Amino acid sequence: MRVAHLGTFDIENYGDLLFPLILRRRLDRSGKDFVTVSPTEHHGVWGDCAPCISFEKFAADVESFDGIIIGGGNIIHPFPSQLDRYDRDGLLPLLAYADLWLGAAELARAHGLPVAWNAPGVPVKPPSDVAEVAANALRNVSYLSVRDAESARALEVVFEGRTPAIVPDTALEVRDLWSAEELDEAYRNAFTSNARTPPKASFVFHVNSRYMDESIETTAQRLDKISSRFNTVPILIAMGPCHGDGDIAQDVSAAMQSRPLVISQPRSLREITACIARSSAYLGSSLHGMIAACSFGVRGAIVASSKVPKFFGFLDQLGLGSWVFASWKQAEQEVGRLMHEPKQTWNKGLEKTLPRLDEHWRRLAQALEDRPRPETGARRDYRAAVLAASACYSFQQVKKLNQQVKKLKQSPINTRQRRHAVEQLREARAVEQLREARAVEQLREAR
Repeated sequence: MRVAHLGTFDIENYGDLLFPLILRRRLDRSGKDFVTVSPTEHHGVWGDCAPCISFEKFAADVESFDGIIIGGGNIIHPFPSQLDRYDRDGLLPLLAYADLWLGAAELARAHGLPVAWNAPGVPVKPPSDVAEVAANALRNVSYLSVRDAESARALEVVFEGRTPAIVPDTALEVRDLWSAEELDEAYRNAFTSNARTPPKASFVFHVNSRYMDESIETTAQRLDKISSRFNTVPILIAMGPCHGDGDIAQDVSAAMQSRPLVISQPRSLREITACIARSSAYLGSSLHGMIAACSFGVRGAIVASSKVPKFFGFLDQLGLGSWVFASWKQAEQEVGRLMHEPKQTWNKGLEKTLPRLDEHWRRLAQALEDRPRPETGARRDYRAAVLAASACYSFQQVKKLNQQVKKLKQSPINTRQRRHAVEQLREARAVEQLREARAVEQLREAR
C-alpha cells in the first residue's frame, strides 16, 4: 500500500521536519510505503530528514497511490507563501499551501483515495469563497483531526455538523525517535564540532524578531543574565532558518558576553533535539522548541504573545497555560519561578496527553483501510477561490506593512536598527505588491 504524506517538509523548520519521522515510526509495522510530498522536491533538508517529491509530481502519478495523509504543521489555509523557497514563477507561491489540503482532497475524490488528517493547524478561518469550495472537497475526508481547539473553531464554516478530533501536536513523540545514547552523542558533538567542551549545564534559547520588542543588545544582555544566574552555558538555536532565525541568532549571540553556542544552521533534527533534551531549560518563541522540551520533561516557557492561538492551544492541553512570557524582559524577571517549579509539572502534562495520541494513530491507520469510490462530474475549481483569497490577503498585508513602516519611523529604538527594520518592511511590501498583482492576473486567467 502506497501512501502520500503531505506537508511542508521541504523547508528549514524544525517542527515540520519532525512529522515524517514520527509518522513512519508509529506506522512502520503497517506494511505501508510512505512517500513524503511537499510543494517542491527535496533530497532531505538536513542530514536525517526525509526526502520528498513535489506536489506536481505526486499529482501526475496519483493513480499509483492508495491513500493520503495531510499534516501536521500550520498548513490548513489558502493564503500565499511568504517563504523564499516557494517564491518562484507560476502558481507555486500562491497555491503552495492550498495544494497540500484542497488540491490533495480533489485528487482523492477523483481517484477514490482515503484521506486522513494528521492533526495539522488552522491559523485562520477560511474566507467564504474558499470555505464553500473546501466544504465540498473535504466532505469525504475519512479521518479529520486538528491540533487545538482554535483550529477546530476555524473550520466550523467548512464542516457544518462535523467536529474534528482535537489531538495534541504529534511532535510530542519526538522523545521516541532516538535512544538516550544517540542524543548524548549528538549533544557532545554539537559542542566538540565547534571546538567547545560540553558543559555541565546549558540553557537553550530561541529568538525570533517578531517577538522582540527591544534592541538586539538589550535582548542579548537579558540572555547573558539568565545564563549567569543559573551557571549555564547558553545555546542559541535557529529552529526555523526559513523564517530568518539564523540571522537573528547570529546577531544576538554577537552581542552577548557569555560565549553562547550558536546553531544558526542546524545539521540535523537530532542535533536540535539533543540540545533541548539535555538542557536545564528552554526559553523561546518556537512552538516546537517548547513541544520538544515538554516531550523530554524539560522545564520550558514560550516567549511570545499569549494571544497567538497555536501557543495557548498547545499549552492548555498540557495544563501549562501559565508558561508564556510576553517579552524577554518578563522572561528575565520570571525565570526564577520557572527554574523553581517542580519538573513534575511538565511530566504530568505529558502523561495526561500521550494516551490521546495512541487513539489518534489507531484511527488514522484505520481510516486508510477504507477506500471510497471515485467521484465524477463537474465541480468548482478550488484554484479560482484560492487565487481570489490570495489577492485579498496580499492587499491587506500591504496595508499592514504601510502602517508598520509609519510606526517604526517614530519608534524609540536606535537609528541604525530602525533604518534596517524600515528597509526590511519596504522590501516585504514590494514583495506583497508583486504577489497581489500575480494573484489578480492568475485569477483572471482561471475565470
